[in-house]
Amino acid sequence: MSAKNNCSFVGNIGRDCAARHTQSGTAVASFPIAIESGYGDKKATSWVRCTIFGKRAESGLVQYLVKGQQVAVMGEIKLNQYQDKDGNDKSSLDMNVSDIALIGEKKGEVKHRSPEPKEYAKPVDKTDPFATPEGSDTNEDIPFN
Repeated sequence: MSAKNNCSFVGNIGRDCAARHTQSGTAVASFPIAIESGYGDKKATSWVRCTIFGKRAESGLVQYLVKGQQVAVMGEIKLNQYQDKDGNDKSSLDMNVSDIALIGEKKGEVKHRSPEPKEYAKPVDKTDPFATPEGSDTNEDIPFN
């Protein structure tokens, strides 16, 4: 059995999703997500560059991949090492996204909630189902007494 590279992250999108097409016509959507780890003064943020290919990159989901939106992504991860235009060694963590879900509100967004739903349920019978009816002798109803 071969090993499978599959990772999942939860984070906030750092820049609105950019959609484009390759020269061969394949749709590509890309966006970075910020992954937080640690706590207190040891808190750190790492960035993952996410890319979606094919029909999912053309879907209506792309319009919701905006800066600040919390998402859960799953896919294949790769560490890329390269040199920037000044010749400095750099690295990036890139994910080929196979699954994505919007899981939270966009940071800073105030969600408008509808008023509490009206109560349409039937009235609850508050009588004790185990209470003995008035006028009945409980000893007569027990066959092994």
